[in-house]
Amino acid sequence: MSCRTQIKLEQAVRGKRYPRGHQITAHIVIGTPGTTVDWVFKLKFFDPTKLKVFVLDEADVMVSQQGHQEQSIRIKKQLSPTCQCLLFSATYEDDVMRFAQTVIPDPILIKLKREEQSLDTIKQFYVMCSNEKEKYDSLCNIYGTITIGQTMIFCKLKSTATL
Repeated sequence: MSCRTQIKLEQAVRGKRYPRGHQITAHIVIGTPGTTVDWVFKLKFFDPTKLKVFVLDEADVMVSQQGHQEQSIRIKKQLSPTCQCLLFSATYEDDVMRFAQTVIPDPILIKLKREEQSLDTIKQFYVMCSNEKEKYDSLCNIYGTITIGQTMIFCKLKSTATL
């Protein structure tokens, strides 16, 4: 559990066991596709229709490993229509794009040019803020200090993205 924000995390990974009837109350569940399928369908540890954000990371790996595509699609079909779906992949070959279209029809794509995919050109920042004004001030400080070509900023609410 995060000590500052009281956000509860749960890892849906092989070997993690709970008794039947257990309900996951974590805000964030991180897991492998296989274990997540078991937790949702077989053990019913949490209700996928209540998810607000569904993230598939390493989509290129999922495509290359037998079963992971089908498991991810099975979970996706159980989500609420209002659930935001994000898919990340180091590569976007044709097979990954077909998978992406299956999971997220009509996606918004953000691609880097091959020469920009080096970790040397990608910088990440995480700033703890206690209120919206601090967040805005932090963004202004970052933008005022360094040259930024492209940015991805994750927001909790659409309304805060318009500030």
